[in-house]
Amino acid sequence: MFYEFDLFFDDIFKKVFAKTKFYVILKTNKCQRCYGGNIMSTEYSIPLFKLEQEFNLERITVPENYEKIQVESREVNRPGLALTGFYEIFEKARISIIGNAEHRYLRRLDDEERKKRITDYINAQPIAVVFTSDLPVFDELIEAAAETGVPVLRSKELTSSLM
Repeated sequence: MFYEFDLFFDDIFKKVFAKTKFYVILKTNKCQRCYGGNIMSTEYSIPLFKLEQEFNLERITVPENYEKIQVESREVNRPGLALTGFYEIFEKARISIIGNAEHRYLRRLDDEERKKRITDYINAQPIAVVFTSDLPVFDELIEAAAETGVPVLRSKELTSSLM
């Protein structure tokens, strides 16, 4: 069953989702329908810099065209499998979230292997990479992202809070 969200439901919607980041994205993009908690809007496009502002993200490195980058997927990507070399179903239109699990995995690799995994990952061209939990960003990732034009941002929020 579909539910139409209009101004009548806006107050109820705010009470349910007001404390979550989920509400910010829905409100910002004027979602028209929701089905069982899944967004069913026909179109989605928001400038990356607006998400940066809404989520209070820190810029680590951004390309010259940063203000023009449009995020067109509501879904996010946890790139654990991509960082191991599996890219068959990698969705580059999704913002990639690097949290504690991905960060610990990369830290365990020797320098040469970490650089290779990071370079391959950034060369897959995710729309943006967001580090959570105020994690330190690897120098190799900053360098690769700057070379390829992939924006890298950081949040102080825990991964679960940000998603």
